[in-house]
Amino acid sequence: MGKRKFTLFHLSLLPVRQVDIETRDLSREQWMRDCFSRHFSFPYRVDNEIHWVPASVAHPDGIISGHIQMQKPHTLHLPPEDGGSEYTTREWQGAFTVVDPVPHADGQRVAVENDVVGLPQSLLRYLFDHLNSRPERPFDIEFDPVFSGDEFWKFSEKHSHKVRYVKFYFSSPNMWGAESELDRELAKTREETGAQRIGVTMESSEGVLTRSQKVVDGVNYAEKGAGTITAKALTGETFSSSRKKRTTEIPPPTDETDMLKYLQSMYHKILGRTRGEDFHGSKNALDNSNNS
Repeated sequence: MGKRKFTLFHLSLLPVRQVDIETRDLSREQWMRDCFSRHFSFPYRVDNEIHWVPASVAHPDGIISGHIQMQKPHTLHLPPEDGGSEYTTREWQGAFTVVDPVPHADGQRVAVENDVVGLPQSLLRYLFDHLNSRPERPFDIEFDPVFSGDEFWKFSEKHSHKVRYVKFYFSSPNMWGAESELDRELAKTREETGAQRIGVTMESSEGVLTRSQKVVDGVNYAEKGAGTITAKALTGETFSSSRKKRTTEIPPPTDETDMLKYLQSMYHKILGRTRGEDFHGSKNALDNSNNS
């Protein structure tokens, strides 16, 4: 058994305008726990279903865990004495998933196991589309890949901190206070328009200066869990934070042990954190870029 790999995503819970009276007082954490506390399923394509199956044993630290499961065809062979011919059966496969519903400095987070049932980003899109269709929901759940702002600053430095365009696609503010002009502008836009996702583009044929405060604020905001970044250099080279997804991996257990207990014991590594502290991403981006 080899290492098990996971892809990390930030979660943004955005309040809906019309809230059911039974769920209107739930916090973001409470809604997340309600969503993942029980088994549910929904159609997938034409002849299949995706299932969320919560872990049979609760985690002592309050972390949510379970499997995103689906039936998939599997080709087997009869034994030699029976002719060895092929036949196809359907087997259950599951991607182990960890959800931290508690607000942190780096936001609420989910980790989905790679290459078991399907692509983690695709599985989450189907999963959250289903949860966001529940009429009683107090929040819509959006997700963005976890990435390090250092990746953008490496790209920026390579092109002398000048690009043809940089585009941000933000989730509206949901759990963070107004820390910068950008935070305040997005909060005001959401209040005036009701927008849940806001796009911002900065473009110039002569080059956008990426060390400007507005770009730095945008990178910081997206990195902490509220958006994505795409950019194009004057040379034509492109950057996408969605292609820089942060992944983690854990080793197989060293002895025969209860697999669920083992996976639950590794949740800090799965979520990209070390015990006793949260993951805070890259260094301050403005200092990073100015020191380049």
